[in-house]
Amino acid sequence: MLPPENGEQIRAFVARHPEFAVVPPQQTAAVLWDKAEDFVAATLQSAEGLLMTPRRTGTDGFFVSVLKRQAAS
Repeated sequence: MLPPENGEQIRAFVARHPEFAVVPPQQTAAVLWDKAEDFVAATLQSAEGLLMTPRRTGTDGFFVSVLKRQAAS
């Protein structure tokens, strides 16, 4: 739930592994089809991912970030 546990970890990983990039949170949520818009509205978004909190989503606290390995050039 805290930045050092979530976005900061993702930024540090990508800094160490430049062959990976964060999939934009809107694209990550798109797999929810017709529920995506409501889900995104309930989450806190950052460049690194989506944060779900009990107050906003009625869930435990979760952070979701999807990373994709870039094609070798």
